[in-house]
Amino acid sequence: MEDTIGTYMDTYRLFPDNILALNPRIFTASESNLNCSGKFSAVVAEETLVIPYRVYTDCNENIYHVYEDFQPVVAACYFSRHNDGFVREGSLHFLLNSENMQDFALPYILKLAEEYVVELAEIIINKFELLPKCMLENFVRENAQWPQRMYQRSTSYWNCYYRNRYKRLGDYPGIIISNKLKEIATKRYRYHFVCGPVPIPERESKSGLSRNHKANYEP
Repeated sequence: MEDTIGTYMDTYRLFPDNILALNPRIFTASESNLNCSGKFSAVVAEETLVIPYRVYTDCNENIYHVYEDFQPVVAACYFSRHNDGFVREGSLHFLLNSENMQDFALPYILKLAEEYVVELAEIIINKFELLPKCMLENFVRENAQWPQRMYQRSTSYWNCYYRNRYKRLGDYPGIIISNKLKEIATKRYRYHFVCGPVPIPERESKSGLSRNHKANYEP
């Protein structure tokens, strides 16, 4: 269930330029150099990130000490893609409890909500309110298809593995999170959001749609 995108297929780009500038050899590399497989993409602050679906790098118990030259959030993002589910869980806890949340961490966090280990999605639901609202608004603006893709993938996993645990599709954690993202996206079509407490409403046309509605709409 990986995404693919055009010219980035032969390389990874895990973080924005300001992070890659610290050591681009580690986080912009071929699959063989990074010891990883698969990929998915996300746009963060107008930069396209290409992130491994799984990484196989050895990890010690203190994930934020693995790369001493990098900030802890960067290392936690990287190891949230680890093939060991316990490492992914530890990385997720670190990211969600970080006092220095970064916008580039969102695709790493949200990707875990749509994968087959439903316990990780449950953790995200319990901590969802800790994710900065303005970052989520920007994320769904730049990745308009993400909520629907999450819905589709979560539906597939629920149908294959979790029907007995969650009798209703709407109770499945990945579906709950995708619906939260859809709600944010819907509000985004109605308002110009700012990173502040008060949203500024758009003017509505005679048809009742905002002027930017059609341009921003993604089926």
